[in-house]
Amino acid sequence: MTDISPTESNDMKVTDAELSKVTTIVIELLKKWGLNEKQKTVLIGETTSPEIHLRLSLLLNIHAELRLMFNNPLNVYGFMTMINHNEPFNGTRPIDLACQNIEGLKLTYQAICNIY
Repeated sequence: MTDISPTESNDMKVTDAELSKVTTIVIELLKKWGLNEKQKTVLIGETTSPEIHLRLSLLLNIHAELRLMFNNPLNVYGFMTMINHNEPFNGTRPIDLACQNIEGLKLTYQAICNIY
């Protein structure tokens, strides 16, 4: 698996308004993925968390990768909740791994990047 990940640096200063806008965009994306409130809350985490920027970046980058892989909106928005028998999902859904913790979210992103 290649070591591909969005920046984990907080060197860039993001205003509260910008963070709020990106969070709103990600929430809309997670709705399109068909996630419940608990899953959305776990994935985004606390808005005051130091890892919020990384979480939002990973989620947006997962979506970008899925859009590159699939032409069909059902696959783009449904992939995360479909059973996947490939590593590292092994018969579970990508969303289940992503919701475990930040490392699971990173691993989900890396696995999706390595599909093609």
